[in-house]
Amino acid sequence: MIRIKTLLSTLTLSLALAGSAQAFDFGGLKDKANSAINENGGSELLNLGKSIYSAVDGNATASKYAKQMMGALQTGKYSKVFDYFDKIKGAGLTDSQLSAWNEVKNKVSGFVMEQSFEFDQEAANSLVGKAVEALNGNNTSAASNYLAKLKNAVSLSSEQKSLLSEIQANLLPVIAGK
Repeated sequence: MIRIKTLLSTLTLSLALAGSAQAFDFGGLKDKANSAINENGGSELLNLGKSIYSAVDGNATASKYAKQMMGALQTGKYSKVFDYFDKIKGAGLTDSQLSAWNEVKNKVSGFVMEQSFEFDQEAANSLVGKAVEALNGNNTSAASNYLAKLKNAVSLSSEQKSLLSEIQANLLPVIAGK
């Protein structure tokens, strides 16, 4: 009986503390963590990952490559991202998976641009913003136009030139059997 009372007391105390733990201000730690995630594209990356995994759901090979691509995105190894585009494309996607992949792949390119292209000139940053918006909306004609303008408007690093070429090469929808 004493043991049951002790157990109940402990349980009651635990529940009371758990309920009031939310009232503690951990020095704004939760807010700081959320801010860090948002500032570094974490929420956008999380949503992008969900879209990618959803697009290739049911294809083990494509899912494996999607996971590896997400690792490259998370670690900022953007030059590796486009290697996985080809691998996913060649993983035997069904028509519905191919359609879903076409919807998400330009958003991946847009994310890479947002993370890799920042300039001192406002006009160049505006072109990046417009290109990203077009990529995210799968407006390939507008994206192609803004990417070409960006290529000619500013001096790009060798990494940026390479990324821009990859984005341009992967801009159009993937067609089954190609």
